[in-house]
Amino acid sequence: MQRAMNAGISGLRSHQTLMDVIGNNIANSSTVGFKASRMTFREALALQLGHRAQPGGADALAGPVQVGTGTGVGGIDRLFTQGGIEATGGPFDLALSGEGLFIVRDGERMLYTRAGDFQLDAAGRLVLTGTDRVLQGIAGEPAGEEASGALSDLAVPLDRRIPPQATGTITLAGNLDADAAEGEERTVGTTVHDAAGTTHYVELSFTSQGDGSWSWTARLDGSSVEDAPVGTIRFDETGNLIEMIAPDGGTTLTLQTDDGTSLSLSVDAGTAGETGGVTAFGGRTTLSVSGQDGSAAGELVNATIDSTGRLVGVYSNGSVEVLGRVAVASFRNAGGLADAGGGGYVPTAGSGEPTVAFAGAERGRIVSGALEGSNVDISRELTNMILAQRGFQASARVIMTADEMLREASDLSR
Repeated sequence: MQRAMNAGISGLRSHQTLMDVIGNNIANSSTVGFKASRMTFREALALQLGHRAQPGGADALAGPVQVGTGTGVGGIDRLFTQGGIEATGGPFDLALSGEGLFIVRDGERMLYTRAGDFQLDAAGRLVLTGTDRVLQGIAGEPAGEEASGALSDLAVPLDRRIPPQATGTITLAGNLDADAAEGEERTVGTTVHDAAGTTHYVELSFTSQGDGSWSWTARLDGSSVEDAPVGTIRFDETGNLIEMIAPDGGTTLTLQTDDGTSLSLSVDAGTAGETGGVTAFGGRTTLSVSGQDGSAAGELVNATIDSTGRLVGVYSNGSVEVLGRVAVASFRNAGGLADAGGGGYVPTAGSGEPTVAFAGAERGRIVSGALEGSNVDISRELTNMILAQRGFQASARVIMTADEMLREASDLSR
């Protein structure tokens, strides 16, 4: 009777632990990045009562006579299956679609998490909401796809400014009609910047010479080219560029405004013999300015994180800069990680040490403006709850029945 009661007690304890696991899973069914746990049962050590004799007296083949002594908790595993990803629109809400965990610094230790509800603190660092855990990555723009540099706090420098960049080159693209009549004109223009970042306007005027070549002049803020007002651009018989000569006879264009401001520019019409720049095919004229390499001073006005984890700063002058890149860790056995609370985990001997890389390379991709939900399956948990309840009730019934049998045995002595 005692063995039956002990087995029943072990069943009560194990099913109570199962209910604890189920209750925790259900309680965290709405927790960002939560990973459900699963409990497994293990049979307790069997008690050997004797040996079973085999027919014919073959004692050497006799089998043991054993009775089980109950059950116990075999293990409680963390299930790192993918949770549902829901768009939130939060600028620094991040979800991992696929393998990997974010790395966050909590004081002096590193934690690993699937929670991605980050926000900026007063210093511009990316921290998990309601905590001091700072997202880790590689500062600046890393070379290659390996996270080989030292990890550091990822931050958005809210007061960051970039200096102006003087325009050095204006790039042209499009077509100048090879059949244009002599004297036909095409004027294009663009804004440029001097060394102080001041904006100016350059106007380029092209005039057909009637033989397939064009002359051109340039004006800065309405002023004429100094000294040499006319340059030329020539094409071969197939319409491909031969050369473009600046108004001063060289490749650099020197422009000056009425107030004495001077700019030295080059005009890039493409590579001679190729069609990637300016051409002179028959048909309409489509010449345009495709770009210039200068910029005014800029202030950081926005920051975003792309699917590979690049933290990109956007400036008021239209420039962009990679401020850093989010690091993502993986483990040989993520289920072996130990829970550190708040959705964070620490490595153990069972999980192994982390391997750090970037999202999109060896890890899942990052989904910005979204969060990964819990992977708890409510219907399964409720079913397991019923099974745990029935198992608990049955174990209690075993204890009650064994107690009644023990009482009957005790009454025999009366």
